Amino acid sequence: MRSTIKILLILLGFVSILYVNSNFMDPDLGWHLRFGKEFSEGNFSYVDTYTWGYYGQSWINHEWGGDIFLWQVYSRFDYLPLLLLMSILPWAAFLIMNRVFQKRITITSLVAALFAAWAVHHIFSVRLASFSSLFLAILLWNLERLPAKKTYYFWPILFWVWSALHGSWALGFIVIGVYVVGNLVALSLRGSTQMDKNWPLKTTLRVGLWSVISLIATLINPYGIDLWKEVLAYLTNNYYKAHITEWVPSYTYPVYWQTIILAGIGIAFFILALRHKKLTVPQALLFVLFFVSAAKYKRQVLYFAMIALPLISLTVQSAHNQLLNNPKARAIIDAKIAKWTVWGLSLPLIVLLMIYHLSGVRWVTDVWADEVILREYPMPAEAAKFLKQKIGVSNTFLFNEFAWGGYLNWILPQAKIFLGGQGTATWRFSEKETMLERYHKIISGPDGLKEIESGPSQYIILAKSVNLPLPDSVNRLLFNEAELNKYFNNSQTELEQSLTNSKRWKLIYEDGVARVWERESKL
Repeated sequence: MRSTIKILLILLGFVSILYVNSNFMDPDLGWHLRFGKEFSEGNFSYVDTYTWGYYGQSWINHEWGGDIFLWQVYSRFDYLPLLLLMSILPWAAFLIMNRVFQKRITITSLVAALFAAWAVHHIFSVRLASFSSLFLAILLWNLERLPAKKTYYFWPILFWVWSALHGSWALGFIVIGVYVVGNLVALSLRGSTQMDKNWPLKTTLRVGLWSVISLIATLINPYGIDLWKEVLAYLTNNYYKAHITEWVPSYTYPVYWQTIILAGIGIAFFILALRHKKLTVPQALLFVLFFVSAAKYKRQVLYFAMIALPLISLTVQSAHNQLLNNPKARAIIDAKIAKWTVWGLSLPLIVLLMIYHLSGVRWVTDVWADEVILREYPMPAEAAKFLKQKIGVSNTFLFNEFAWGGYLNWILPQAKIFLGGQGTATWRFSEKETMLERYHKIISGPDGLKEIESGPSQYIILAKSVNLPLPDSVNRLLFNEAELNKYFNNSQTELEQSLTNSKRWKLIYEDGVARVWERESKL
């Protein structure tokens, strides 16, 4: 029965993430697939050819290998294998995290993993970032087994693959740095921590050496050292982090109450573990790092969940073991009626949860034609169809809603947009201004329409409403009406007001998601 419960819990974790992923579409998937498709056709472009706002300028695609991988899978097997794979990756990372700190996976650790996955379900999607959780878990597995196993020989391969697939590889070196600093600190704190788990100085020096070798391995890419510069620009661009939803602080709207519960339990168990000297210095530093990072950036809560997971699991398991040491409690737990009651309740509950999640999974093969998923984000599916019929196969130019850039890159490859997700952080309009800053000035500034008219845009496509979830009871408690109105203010932007008053632009399409204007004459 115990083995059956374990298998069902493992399946439930995968199915629950699959359920979330199948009902959401990453808006950047389009440009990722397009880049991979063009590579398969023999074209690896080092400059942008998707936009008119940045056309012909240098583009360092820090996910170049991931895009190639996505296209190879998608072109051969359609969307469903990508959906399945990107659902397996984070769950595999959670399972590995339990094995990093425990000899075996237990029912307690699986329940803790399910709780952690539930708490950060809003982060999951079919995107290359899913690889980062798996690579981070593998790296931590390596670090926690030093110096007994010299696993740093494997790092150059790990980091090369990581750097080819996704730009989060820099996080791996940060984590190694935390372990190096933590172990150096631990050398001066003998007797106050688990010294048997800390590294001798010789191991620390070898870790430093193999980190340098691994860093050099990441230079094997189409862009050379420019890839490093691109990733560094992502880490240091504060404007980008202040305006992209997944990079804003976790305490800004919308606040996910599940994450609050995870953070509260994680902190409580962290303090408990410190008091009982159950953590090494590197482990304690890592927890603090990811807690602060998760508070500062919404997307980092996934990494915090990975670190909090084994802490929760081990604490609960320790409490259970202490309970077993009590003869009276042991007698009750070992009683057959108690065991069969637990199993009898657990098994149908797990099965019911599995059925619930499976019934909600959308077994999608063509995500671009799934109206339910496109409406959930939402994407301008009907507006794109209208534009496609209107412009045919001829080249045209659009000023677009930024969030739809990747979608339009794929659906309307004959159209050049103004800006998409590939240029969010690093593309520059000028030395002092990024393309994203320029986009916001065009949308909100008094001269936005004049700037568009000075360019080649023939059409403008904008969102009709704010793309944010409606406030639940928790968010209504945390934010007053005035604060919520700032997020859901549906009044026209400066650009929309200019379009309404302009005689040179005509509204030619409108639905519940998007509006499309056509330029009637050029200045």
